[in-house]
Amino acid sequence: MTERGGLDMTRTARMNARSTIDSAPAFSVRPKWLLAVGLIVTALLGATSVFSPLPLVAAVGLAGFLALSTKTGIDTASLTAAILIFSMTGFASRLGSLGNLLTTGAAVLVVAVFAARIQNIKVDASARIGFGIFITVGLIFLVINFTRNAEYAVLGWISLVMPVIAFCAAVGTLARIYEDPARYQRSKNVLLSAMLFGVLVNIALGMRQAFFGLTGVEVATVVSNGSTYLVGQQERSIGAFESSQTYGLFMALVAPFLLFYAFEYRGWRRSTLFALGVLATAAVYLSLLRGAVFGVFAAIVIGLIIPSGARKSAKVWIALTFSTVAFAAFFLVESSSGNERWSAAKDRVLSIFDLSNDTSFNARSSETLPIAIAAFRENIWGLGGGAAGPISERFPSVAPLGTIVTDNGYLNLGIQLGLIGFFGLAVCFVYLIRTLWRGSSNLSRGSLLILVALLTAMFFSGYWNLTGPMVIGATLVAVGFVERSRCDRLSESESCDLSN
Repeated sequence: MTERGGLDMTRTARMNARSTIDSAPAFSVRPKWLLAVGLIVTALLGATSVFSPLPLVAAVGLAGFLALSTKTGIDTASLTAAILIFSMTGFASRLGSLGNLLTTGAAVLVVAVFAARIQNIKVDASARIGFGIFITVGLIFLVINFTRNAEYAVLGWISLVMPVIAFCAAVGTLARIYEDPARYQRSKNVLLSAMLFGVLVNIALGMRQAFFGLTGVEVATVVSNGSTYLVGQQERSIGAFESSQTYGLFMALVAPFLLFYAFEYRGWRRSTLFALGVLATAAVYLSLLRGAVFGVFAAIVIGLIIPSGARKSAKVWIALTFSTVAFAAFFLVESSSGNERWSAAKDRVLSIFDLSNDTSFNARSSETLPIAIAAFRENIWGLGGGAAGPISERFPSVAPLGTIVTDNGYLNLGIQLGLIGFFGLAVCFVYLIRTLWRGSSNLSRGSLLILVALLTAMFFSGYWNLTGPMVIGATLVAVGFVERSRCDRLSESESCDLSN
Protein backbone atom coordinates (compact mmCIF):
# COMPACT_ATOMS: atom_id res chain seq x y z
CA MET A 1 0.00 0.00 0.00
CA THR A 2 2.75 2.34 0.90
CA GLU A 3 4.72 1.45 -2.20
CA ARG A 4 1.70 1.98 -4.43
CA GLY A 5 0.94 5.30 -2.77
CA GLY A 6 4.57 6.38 -3.23
CA LEU A 7 4.39 5.39 -6.88
CA ASP A 8 1.17 7.33 -7.41
CA MET A 9 2.71 10.40 -5.81
CA THR A 10 5.72 10.08 -8.13
CA ARG A 11 3.46 9.90 -11.17
CA THR A 12 1.51 12.92 -9.98
CA ALA A 13 4.73 14.87 -9.49
CA ARG A 14 5.87 13.96 -12.99
CA MET A 15 2.56 15.03 -14.50
CA ASN A 16 2.76 18.35 -12.68
CA ALA A 17 6.34 18.81 -13.88
CA ARG A 18 5.31 18.12 -17.46
CA SER A 19 2.45 20.59 -17.28
CA THR A 20 4.86 23.17 -15.90
CA ILE A 21 7.27 22.55 -18.77
CA ASP A 22 4.45 22.72 -21.32
CA SER A 23 3.31 26.06 -19.93
CA ALA A 24 6.84 27.48 -19.88
CA PRO A 25 7.91 30.01 -22.52
CA ALA A 26 9.07 28.45 -25.77
CA PHE A 27 12.46 30.21 -25.54
CA SER A 28 14.43 31.10 -22.43
CA VAL A 29 18.10 31.92 -21.90
CA ARG A 30 20.01 31.98 -18.64
CA PRO A 31 21.49 35.42 -17.92
CA LYS A 32 25.03 34.05 -17.51
CA TRP A 33 24.93 32.29 -20.87
CA LEU A 34 23.59 35.45 -22.51
CA LEU A 35 26.38 37.46 -20.93
CA ALA A 36 28.93 34.90 -22.08
CA VAL A 37 27.78 35.11 -25.69
CA GLY A 38 27.76 38.90 -25.48
CA LEU A 39 31.33 38.94 -24.20
CA ILE A 40 32.56 36.78 -27.07
CA VAL A 41 30.79 38.90 -29.69
CA THR A 42 32.14 42.10 -28.15
CA ALA A 43 35.63 40.64 -28.07
CA LEU A 44 35.42 39.64 -31.71
CA LEU A 45 34.62 43.21 -32.63
CA GLY A 46 37.41 44.47 -30.37
CA ALA A 47 39.95 42.03 -31.79
CA THR A 48 39.01 43.10 -35.31
CA SER A 49 39.37 46.78 -34.49
CA VAL A 50 42.77 46.55 -32.75
CA PHE A 51 44.14 43.56 -34.71
CA SER A 52 44.95 41.68 -31.50
CA PRO A 53 43.68 38.28 -30.32
CA LEU A 54 44.00 39.19 -26.63
CA PRO A 55 40.47 40.62 -26.24
CA LEU A 56 39.04 37.46 -27.77
CA VAL A 57 41.15 35.19 -25.56
CA ALA A 58 40.15 37.15 -22.45
CA ALA A 59 36.48 37.07 -23.37
CA VAL A 60 36.48 33.36 -24.15
CA GLY A 61 38.15 32.69 -20.81
CA LEU A 62 35.62 34.80 -18.94
CA ALA A 63 32.75 33.23 -20.85
CA GLY A 64 34.04 29.77 -19.97
CA PHE A 65 34.33 30.82 -16.33
CA LEU A 66 30.71 31.99 -16.30
CA ALA A 67 29.50 28.84 -18.02
CA LEU A 68 31.42 26.61 -15.60
CA SER A 69 30.09 28.50 -12.59
CA THR A 70 26.52 27.60 -13.63
CA LYS A 71 27.43 23.90 -13.44
CA THR A 72 29.73 23.70 -10.42
CA GLY A 73 29.34 26.95 -8.53
CA ILE A 74 31.51 30.05 -8.59
CA ASP A 75 33.91 28.69 -5.94
CA THR A 76 34.84 25.59 -7.96
CA ALA A 77 35.04 27.69 -11.12
CA SER A 78 37.39 30.11 -9.37
CA LEU A 79 39.72 27.34 -8.21
CA THR A 80 39.64 25.79 -11.69
CA ALA A 81 40.63 29.09 -13.28
CA ALA A 82 43.46 29.48 -10.75
CA ILE A 83 44.78 25.97 -11.51
CA LEU A 84 44.81 26.65 -15.25
CA ILE A 85 46.60 29.99 -14.86
CA PHE A 86 49.12 28.72 -12.31
CA SER A 87 49.98 25.70 -14.48
CA MET A 88 51.10 27.98 -17.33
CA THR A 89 52.68 31.00 -15.64
CA GLY A 90 55.41 31.11 -18.28
CA PHE A 91 52.84 32.06 -20.90
CA ALA A 92 51.40 34.67 -18.56
CA SER A 93 54.82 36.23 -17.91
CA ARG A 94 55.25 36.86 -21.65
CA LEU A 95 52.14 39.04 -21.67
CA GLY A 96 53.77 41.73 -19.53
CA SER A 97 51.35 43.68 -17.37
CA LEU A 98 48.42 41.59 -18.57
CA GLY A 99 50.19 38.45 -17.44
CA ASN A 100 50.85 39.94 -14.02
CA LEU A 101 47.17 40.82 -13.84
CA LEU A 102 46.24 37.21 -14.64
CA THR A 103 48.45 35.67 -11.95
CA THR A 104 47.40 38.30 -9.41
CA GLY A 105 43.77 37.69 -10.32
CA ALA A 106 44.24 33.94 -9.82
CA ALA A 107 45.67 34.56 -6.36
CA VAL A 108 42.78 36.89 -5.52
CA LEU A 109 40.28 34.21 -6.61
CA VAL A 110 41.87 31.65 -4.31
CA VAL A 111 41.92 34.05 -1.35
CA ALA A 112 38.28 35.00 -2.00
CA VAL A 113 37.18 31.36 -2.00
CA PHE A 114 39.18 30.79 1.18
CA ALA A 115 37.43 33.69 2.91
CA ALA A 116 34.00 32.50 1.75
CA ARG A 117 34.40 28.79 2.60
CA ILE A 118 36.67 28.67 5.64
CA GLN A 119 33.67 28.08 7.92
CA ASN A 120 33.05 24.74 6.17
CA ILE A 121 36.41 23.30 7.24
CA LYS A 122 36.27 20.76 10.08
CA VAL A 123 39.63 19.62 11.43
CA ASP A 124 41.13 18.55 14.76
CA ALA A 125 42.09 21.10 17.40
CA SER A 126 45.80 20.54 16.76
CA ALA A 127 45.39 21.46 13.09
CA ARG A 128 43.38 24.56 13.98
CA ILE A 129 46.09 25.68 16.39
CA GLY A 130 48.86 25.07 13.87
CA PHE A 131 46.95 26.87 11.14
CA GLY A 132 46.18 29.78 13.45
CA ILE A 133 49.84 30.17 14.42
CA PHE A 134 50.99 30.03 10.80
CA ILE A 135 48.45 32.57 9.53
CA THR A 136 48.97 34.92 12.50
CA VAL A 137 52.74 34.98 12.03
CA GLY A 138 52.27 35.59 8.31
CA LEU A 139 49.89 38.50 8.91
CA ILE A 140 52.17 40.10 11.52
CA PHE A 141 55.07 40.11 9.09
CA LEU A 142 52.80 41.37 6.31
CA VAL A 143 52.05 44.47 8.39
CA ILE A 144 55.71 44.94 9.36
CA ASN A 145 57.02 44.55 5.80
CA PHE A 146 54.33 46.85 4.45
CA THR A 147 56.32 49.71 5.97
CA ARG A 148 59.30 48.65 3.85
CA ASN A 149 57.55 48.30 0.51
CA ALA A 150 53.91 47.50 -0.19
CA GLU A 151 54.52 45.38 -3.29
CA TYR A 152 57.31 43.42 -1.62
CA ALA A 153 55.15 42.78 1.45
CA VAL A 154 52.12 41.57 -0.52
CA LEU A 155 54.05 39.38 -2.98
CA GLY A 156 56.15 37.91 -0.19
CA TRP A 157 53.06 37.15 1.89
CA ILE A 158 51.31 35.53 -1.09
CA SER A 159 54.28 33.30 -1.89
CA LEU A 160 54.49 32.24 1.76
CA VAL A 161 50.86 31.53 2.69
CA MET A 162 49.24 30.78 -0.67
CA PRO A 163 49.75 26.98 -0.50
CA VAL A 164 47.93 26.83 2.84
CA ILE A 165 45.25 29.26 1.64
CA ALA A 166 44.67 27.16 -1.51
CA PHE A 167 44.39 23.98 0.55
CA CYS A 168 41.82 25.53 2.86
CA ALA A 169 39.87 27.04 -0.05
CA ALA A 170 39.59 23.67 -1.80
CA VAL A 171 38.71 21.82 1.41
CA GLY A 172 36.00 24.35 2.26
CA THR A 173 34.57 24.22 -1.26
CA LEU A 174 34.32 20.42 -1.42
CA ALA A 175 33.34 19.90 2.22
CA ARG A 176 30.32 22.13 1.68
CA ILE A 177 28.91 19.84 -1.00
CA TYR A 178 30.21 16.32 -0.28
CA GLU A 179 26.83 15.24 1.08
CA ASP A 180 25.49 15.80 -2.44
CA PRO A 181 27.29 12.99 -4.33
CA ALA A 182 26.53 14.21 -7.85
CA ARG A 183 27.61 17.78 -7.20
CA TYR A 184 30.64 16.71 -5.22
CA GLN A 185 31.79 14.33 -7.93
CA ARG A 186 31.28 16.96 -10.64
CA SER A 187 33.30 19.59 -8.79
CA LYS A 188 36.06 17.11 -7.97
CA ASN A 189 36.29 15.96 -11.59
CA VAL A 190 36.46 19.55 -12.86
CA LEU A 191 39.37 20.37 -10.53
CA LEU A 192 41.22 17.20 -11.50
CA SER A 193 40.56 17.79 -15.20
CA ALA A 194 42.09 21.28 -14.97
CA MET A 195 45.17 19.72 -13.38
CA LEU A 196 45.37 17.09 -16.13
CA PHE A 197 45.21 19.77 -18.81
CA GLY A 198 48.17 21.52 -17.21
CA VAL A 199 50.03 18.22 -17.02
CA LEU A 200 49.47 17.49 -20.71
CA VAL A 201 50.69 20.93 -21.78
CA ASN A 202 53.79 20.74 -19.59
CA ILE A 203 54.69 17.19 -20.62
CA ALA A 204 54.47 18.11 -24.29
CA LEU A 205 56.54 21.28 -23.91
CA GLY A 206 58.97 19.78 -21.42
CA MET A 207 59.80 16.79 -23.63
CA ARG A 208 60.29 19.00 -26.66
CA GLN A 209 62.60 21.28 -24.68
CA ALA A 210 64.55 18.32 -23.26
CA PHE A 211 65.44 16.89 -26.66
CA PHE A 212 65.41 19.98 -28.90
CA GLY A 213 66.29 22.80 -26.52
CA LEU A 214 64.57 26.03 -25.54
CA THR A 215 63.35 28.54 -28.09
CA GLY A 216 64.63 32.10 -28.05
CA VAL A 217 61.43 33.28 -26.40
CA GLU A 218 61.71 30.62 -23.70
CA VAL A 219 65.34 31.51 -22.98
CA ALA A 220 64.37 35.16 -22.70
CA THR A 221 61.62 34.19 -20.24
CA VAL A 222 64.06 32.30 -18.02
CA VAL A 223 66.71 35.03 -18.15
CA SER A 224 64.20 37.77 -17.35
CA ASN A 225 63.10 35.73 -14.35
CA GLY A 226 66.70 35.56 -13.09
CA SER A 227 66.77 31.75 -13.05
CA THR A 228 69.56 29.37 -14.01
CA TYR A 229 68.77 26.94 -16.80
CA LEU A 230 72.05 25.34 -17.84
CA VAL A 231 73.66 22.15 -16.53
CA GLY A 232 76.93 21.94 -18.40
CA GLN A 233 75.88 22.30 -22.02
CA GLN A 234 72.34 21.02 -21.42
CA GLU A 235 69.35 23.31 -21.05
CA ARG A 236 66.88 22.48 -18.32
CA SER A 237 63.25 22.18 -19.39
CA ILE A 238 60.79 24.82 -18.21
CA GLY A 239 57.55 23.47 -19.69
CA ALA A 240 54.87 26.14 -19.62
CA PHE A 241 56.43 27.79 -16.57
CA GLU A 242 58.95 30.61 -16.23
CA SER A 243 61.76 28.59 -14.65
CA SER A 244 63.12 25.05 -14.57
CA GLN A 245 62.66 24.83 -10.81
CA THR A 246 58.95 25.62 -11.11
CA TYR A 247 58.50 23.06 -13.88
CA GLY A 248 60.48 20.40 -12.02
CA LEU A 249 58.47 20.85 -8.82
CA PHE A 250 55.15 20.69 -10.67
CA MET A 251 56.05 17.46 -12.45
CA ALA A 252 57.50 15.96 -9.25
CA LEU A 253 54.22 16.59 -7.40
CA VAL A 254 51.85 15.27 -10.06
CA ALA A 255 53.89 12.22 -11.22
CA PRO A 256 53.42 10.01 -8.11
CA PHE A 257 49.88 11.30 -7.68
CA LEU A 258 48.91 10.14 -11.17
CA LEU A 259 50.66 6.77 -10.85
CA PHE A 260 48.60 5.81 -7.82
CA TYR A 261 45.38 7.72 -8.50
CA ALA A 262 45.11 5.88 -11.85
CA PHE A 263 44.04 2.75 -9.97
CA GLU A 264 40.95 4.50 -8.69
CA TYR A 265 39.53 3.69 -12.14
CA ARG A 266 39.32 0.83 -14.59
CA GLY A 267 39.69 0.49 -18.33
CA TRP A 268 40.88 3.36 -20.51
CA ARG A 269 40.78 5.90 -17.68
CA ARG A 270 43.26 3.87 -15.66
CA SER A 271 45.51 3.37 -18.68
CA THR A 272 45.42 7.07 -19.60
CA LEU A 273 46.19 8.35 -16.10
CA PHE A 274 48.89 5.76 -15.56
CA ALA A 275 50.52 6.61 -18.90
CA LEU A 276 50.52 10.29 -17.92
CA GLY A 277 52.14 9.35 -14.62
CA VAL A 278 54.89 7.43 -16.41
CA LEU A 279 55.46 10.32 -18.84
CA ALA A 280 55.55 12.80 -15.95
CA THR A 281 58.12 10.61 -14.17
CA ALA A 282 60.26 10.53 -17.32
CA ALA A 283 59.89 14.30 -17.63
CA VAL A 284 61.16 14.75 -14.08
CA TYR A 285 64.12 12.48 -14.81
CA LEU A 286 64.99 14.55 -17.89
CA SER A 287 64.56 17.86 -16.05
CA LEU A 288 68.10 17.52 -14.60
CA LEU A 289 66.79 18.56 -11.18
CA ARG A 290 68.04 16.18 -8.50
CA GLY A 291 65.59 17.38 -5.87
CA ALA A 292 62.62 16.68 -8.10
CA VAL A 293 63.96 13.26 -9.12
CA PHE A 294 64.55 12.12 -5.55
CA GLY A 295 61.18 13.55 -4.50
CA VAL A 296 59.41 11.32 -7.04
CA PHE A 297 61.54 8.31 -6.11
CA ALA A 298 60.79 8.72 -2.39
CA ALA A 299 57.07 9.18 -3.05
CA ILE A 300 56.85 6.01 -5.16
CA VAL A 301 58.73 3.97 -2.55
CA ILE A 302 56.47 5.22 0.25
CA GLY A 303 53.41 4.61 -1.93
CA LEU A 304 54.37 0.99 -2.39
CA ILE A 305 54.70 0.30 1.33
CA ILE A 306 51.67 2.20 2.65
CA PRO A 307 49.35 -0.29 4.36
CA SER A 308 45.87 -0.03 2.87
CA GLY A 309 43.17 -1.89 1.10
CA ALA A 310 44.51 -1.01 -2.33
CA ARG A 311 44.40 -3.61 -5.08
CA LYS A 312 47.56 -5.71 -5.10
CA SER A 313 47.77 -5.37 -8.88
CA ALA A 314 48.19 -1.62 -8.52
CA LYS A 315 51.37 -2.01 -6.51
CA VAL A 316 52.71 -4.69 -8.82
CA TRP A 317 52.16 -2.67 -12.00
CA ILE A 318 53.60 0.49 -10.51
CA ALA A 319 56.68 -1.34 -9.24
CA LEU A 320 57.24 -3.14 -12.56
CA THR A 321 56.76 -0.04 -14.67
CA PHE A 322 58.94 2.11 -12.43
CA SER A 323 61.72 -0.50 -12.53
CA THR A 324 61.44 -0.91 -16.28
CA VAL A 325 61.53 2.83 -16.97
CA ALA A 326 64.48 3.32 -14.61
CA PHE A 327 66.42 0.46 -16.20
CA ALA A 328 65.74 1.72 -19.71
CA ALA A 329 66.63 5.28 -18.81
CA PHE A 330 69.89 4.39 -17.12
CA PHE A 331 71.23 1.79 -19.50
CA LEU A 332 69.36 0.76 -22.62
CA VAL A 333 68.52 4.18 -24.04
CA GLU A 334 71.95 5.65 -23.44
CA SER A 335 73.85 2.67 -24.81
CA SER A 336 71.69 2.30 -27.90
CA SER A 337 71.21 5.93 -28.89
CA GLY A 338 74.06 7.81 -27.22
CA ASN A 339 71.64 10.69 -26.65
CA GLU A 340 73.36 13.44 -24.67
CA ARG A 341 70.22 14.31 -22.74
CA TRP A 342 69.77 10.82 -21.35
CA SER A 343 73.47 10.69 -20.50
CA ALA A 344 73.31 14.04 -18.70
CA ALA A 345 70.21 12.93 -16.78
CA LYS A 346 71.90 9.70 -15.68
CA ASP A 347 75.07 11.53 -14.61
CA ARG A 348 72.97 14.06 -12.71
CA VAL A 349 71.26 11.35 -10.68
CA LEU A 350 74.37 9.25 -10.10
CA SER A 351 76.30 12.33 -8.95
CA ILE A 352 74.68 11.83 -5.54
CA PHE A 353 77.22 9.02 -5.00
CA ASP A 354 80.18 11.25 -5.87
CA LEU A 355 79.28 14.63 -4.43
CA SER A 356 82.88 15.60 -3.75
CA ASN A 357 83.36 16.11 -7.49
CA ASP A 358 80.00 17.82 -8.07
CA THR A 359 80.45 21.54 -8.74
CA SER A 360 76.96 22.64 -7.69
CA PHE A 361 77.06 20.61 -4.48
CA ASN A 362 80.44 22.04 -3.54
CA ALA A 363 79.18 25.56 -4.18
CA ARG A 364 76.16 24.94 -1.96
CA SER A 365 78.12 23.36 0.89
CA SER A 366 80.85 26.00 0.89
CA GLU A 367 78.83 29.15 0.09
CA THR A 368 75.05 28.99 -0.12
CA LEU A 369 74.18 26.80 2.88
CA PRO A 370 76.57 28.45 5.37
CA ILE A 371 75.11 31.85 4.51
CA ALA A 372 71.54 30.53 4.85
CA ILE A 373 72.27 28.80 8.16
CA ALA A 374 73.87 31.95 9.56
CA ALA A 375 70.87 34.02 8.41
CA PHE A 376 68.49 31.69 10.22
CA ARG A 377 70.53 31.64 13.41
CA GLU A 378 70.65 35.42 13.51
CA ASN A 379 66.89 35.73 12.82
CA ILE A 380 65.28 32.79 14.60
CA TRP A 381 61.98 34.69 15.00
CA GLY A 382 61.71 35.18 11.25
CA LEU A 383 61.72 38.08 8.82
CA GLY A 384 58.46 37.53 6.95
CA GLY A 385 57.40 36.38 3.52
CA GLY A 386 59.89 37.25 0.80
CA ALA A 387 62.94 37.45 3.08
CA ALA A 388 64.41 34.42 1.29
CA GLY A 389 63.85 32.88 -2.11
CA PRO A 390 62.65 34.39 -5.41
CA ILE A 391 61.00 37.46 -3.85
CA SER A 392 64.27 38.47 -2.18
CA GLU A 393 65.97 38.17 -5.58
CA ARG A 394 63.33 40.42 -7.11
CA PHE A 395 63.57 43.03 -4.32
CA PRO A 396 67.22 42.88 -3.18
CA SER A 397 67.23 46.47 -1.95
CA VAL A 398 64.05 45.97 0.09
CA ALA A 399 64.44 42.46 1.52
CA PRO A 400 65.93 42.62 5.06
CA LEU A 401 68.97 40.48 4.14
CA GLY A 402 69.15 41.33 0.46
CA THR A 403 69.12 38.37 -1.90
CA ILE A 404 69.11 35.06 -0.01
CA VAL A 405 69.10 31.77 -1.91
CA THR A 406 69.00 28.93 0.62
CA ASP A 407 68.99 25.85 -1.68
CA ASN A 408 67.04 24.22 1.14
CA GLY A 409 63.30 24.53 1.64
CA TYR A 410 63.41 24.18 5.40
CA LEU A 411 65.95 26.95 5.84
CA ASN A 412 63.92 28.99 3.38
CA LEU A 413 60.81 28.65 5.55
CA GLY A 414 62.76 29.14 8.77
CA ILE A 415 64.15 32.51 7.67
CA GLN A 416 60.70 33.71 6.65
CA LEU A 417 58.50 32.21 9.39
CA GLY A 418 60.87 31.90 12.33
CA LEU A 419 60.64 29.10 14.88
CA ILE A 420 57.05 29.82 15.95
CA GLY A 421 55.60 30.03 12.45
CA PHE A 422 57.60 26.99 11.33
CA PHE A 423 56.22 25.03 14.28
CA GLY A 424 52.66 25.94 13.31
CA LEU A 425 53.22 24.77 9.74
CA ALA A 426 54.87 21.55 10.94
CA VAL A 427 51.82 20.76 13.08
CA CYS A 428 49.60 21.13 10.00
CA PHE A 429 51.84 18.80 7.98
CA VAL A 430 51.86 16.13 10.71
CA TYR A 431 48.06 16.25 10.89
CA LEU A 432 47.71 15.93 7.10
CA ILE A 433 50.17 13.06 6.82
CA ARG A 434 48.52 11.18 9.66
CA THR A 435 45.05 11.67 8.18
CA LEU A 436 45.95 10.76 4.61
CA TRP A 437 48.06 7.77 5.71
CA ARG A 438 44.90 6.19 7.12
CA GLY A 439 42.93 6.78 3.93
CA SER A 440 41.75 3.75 1.98
CA SER A 441 41.28 5.27 -1.47
CA ASN A 442 43.94 5.67 -4.13
CA LEU A 443 43.02 9.36 -4.31
CA SER A 444 43.96 9.85 -0.67
CA ARG A 445 47.17 7.91 -1.18
CA GLY A 446 48.09 9.96 -4.22
CA SER A 447 47.54 13.14 -2.22
CA LEU A 448 49.78 11.85 0.55
CA LEU A 449 52.53 11.15 -1.98
CA ILE A 450 52.41 14.79 -3.09
CA LEU A 451 53.44 15.73 0.44
CA VAL A 452 56.18 13.08 0.44
CA ALA A 453 57.58 14.34 -2.87
CA LEU A 454 57.52 17.94 -1.64
CA LEU A 455 59.11 17.25 1.73
CA THR A 456 61.87 15.24 0.05
CA ALA A 457 62.54 17.76 -2.72
CA MET A 458 62.78 20.59 -0.19
CA PHE A 459 66.04 19.13 1.09
CA PHE A 460 67.56 20.12 -2.25
CA SER A 461 65.96 23.50 -3.00
CA GLY A 462 63.70 26.20 -1.55
CA TYR A 463 60.62 25.11 -3.47
CA TRP A 464 57.96 26.43 -1.09
CA ASN A 465 57.75 29.94 -2.57
CA LEU A 466 57.05 28.70 -6.12
CA THR A 467 53.41 29.71 -6.05
CA GLY A 468 52.14 27.99 -9.22
CA PRO A 469 52.96 24.33 -8.53
CA MET A 470 52.44 24.79 -4.79
CA VAL A 471 48.87 26.02 -5.27
CA ILE A 472 48.07 23.12 -7.61
CA GLY A 473 49.71 20.58 -5.31
CA ALA A 474 47.86 21.99 -2.29
CA THR A 475 44.55 21.76 -4.14
CA LEU A 476 45.18 18.10 -5.02
CA VAL A 477 46.07 17.35 -1.40
CA ALA A 478 42.82 19.02 -0.38
CA VAL A 479 40.82 16.84 -2.77
CA GLY A 480 42.38 13.71 -1.25
CA PHE A 481 41.80 15.04 2.27
CA VAL A 482 38.10 15.68 1.65
CA GLU A 483 37.75 12.28 -0.04
CA ARG A 484 39.22 10.68 3.07
CA SER A 485 36.75 12.55 5.30
CA ARG A 486 33.86 11.75 2.99
CA CYS A 487 34.67 8.02 2.98
CA ASP A 488 34.76 8.03 6.78
CA ARG A 489 31.26 9.53 6.90
CA LEU A 490 29.74 6.95 4.56
CA SER A 491 27.97 4.02 6.16
CA GLU A 492 29.41 0.54 5.80
CA SER A 493 26.75 -0.32 3.21
CA GLU A 494 27.83 2.48 0.92
CA SER A 495 30.90 2.47 -1.28
CA CYS A 496 33.43 5.23 -1.59
CA ASP A 497 34.78 3.73 -4.82
CA LEU A 498 33.35 5.69 -7.73
CA SER A 499 35.52 4.05 -10.35
CA ASN A 500 34.03 2.76 -13.53
